[in-house]
Amino acid sequence: MKFAINKQFSIVLLLLVNSIVFLFPRVGPPAFRYTGSNPETDVLNFGFPFTQLIYDSSLDFPFVFGPLAGLTAILCLLVSTLIYNSVAIIKFFKKSYTT
Repeated sequence: MKFAINKQFSIVLLLLVNSIVFLFPRVGPPAFRYTGSNPETDVLNFGFPFTQLIYDSSLDFPFVFGPLAGLTAILCLLVSTLIYNSVAIIKFFKKSYTT
C-alpha cells in the first residue's frame, strides 16, 4: 500500500504555522532588553503573541532575536508535524476503509 502526502501541502503548512510568529508587527520601544537597546528609540517588533524578533536599524546587525526564539521555532515545527501527521493518519484510514 503506497501512501504519500503532497509535498506542496507540507511546505504550505510549515510556512503557515511559522508565519504566525511574524503576524502583527508593531513599531515602538523594544519588547525585551538586548545589548545596545534604547527604550527611547523606536524599533520594529515582530511577533504574536510575544515578540521574538526585533529590527533595530541603529545596530551593525539590525536583527535581534529574543530569548525564546529557539523555543518558538521548535514549537512551530512541532505544531506543523502534529498537523501533518494527523492529516496523514486521516488519509491512511480513509483509504484503508474505502478499499
